[in-house]
Amino acid sequence: MIHATLTYDDLAEATAFMADQLLAAQDKVHVLTQKLATAHGEMAALRGALEFEQERSRQLRNRGDHWPVVATETRPRLGHLPTVAPASPLGVFHKLRRSLA
Repeated sequence: MIHATLTYDDLAEATAFMADQLLAAQDKVHVLTQKLATAHGEMAALRGALEFEQERSRQLRNRGDHWPVVATETRPRLGHLPTVAPASPLGVFHKLRRSLA
């Protein structure tokens, strides 16, 4: 049986290592939380665009000129859908997310 003796320096080094790992994990969680918040904002924007288009289609259908208007329209690309602007405290994180992407 091997008997290992840990010194104060060994324990201090292990503690520093664990603290570094904890801080790195917290940074990763923070980045993921920011990505999740961004995804929720984009989802809300898409939901809003969908609801707008559904209401518009409903109004056209009620007027009876739905199909002629739809046939002549060009479909919007996803890049033209509205997005949610980040709140000012998250502006820095949004810029950071863009720089990391």
